[in-house]
Amino acid sequence: MIKKHLFAATALLTISIGVAGCTNPPAPAEHPNTNALLTWQQAKASTQQRAQEIAALVPAAQVVNVESKDTGVLLSCTSTKHSWNGWVIMTVTSDTDVRAVIESIGSHFEGSTFQVATDNDIEGDLRVQLVAADGEESYLVSQDADPNLIRISGSSACFTLPDGVYPGGDF
Repeated sequence: MIKKHLFAATALLTISIGVAGCTNPPAPAEHPNTNALLTWQQAKASTQQRAQEIAALVPAAQVVNVESKDTGVLLSCTSTKHSWNGWVIMTVTSDTDVRAVIESIGSHFEGSTFQVATDNDIEGDLRVQLVAADGEESYLVSQDADPNLIRISGSSACFTLPDGVYPGGDF
């Protein structure tokens, strides 16, 4: 009799565990600061504008050219949200101390609404990352492979694409 109850309890436990394993995990909570009304066009415009503001921090006498890409790409934030990603490439004069310029950009944002983090890339060149308080919008300021180029890569806050819009290609 005890063997029957033990077998029944074991079978019930096994079935319960099996059924529990088939349930979907809870959906991830939306980021509390995500603007549900933000469009990809607004996200793109805002990110491009901020990247231009960062570029404007470089003294004009050191700037040869600023090239802002008209299009970017969408990357996934979650299974339903995306961010717009693009960049600005600045050509600076050959006598520009690029490391000092990047350091000054990081210093400019200390104490602002952006968190500032610095590190070195695999070549040993300084990088400054600026992350907005919402944890979504961010910028990476770094020396490009060419020593006279500074790249400002921007990633927008997350947004939901309208139904029927495929996230591939240029945006």
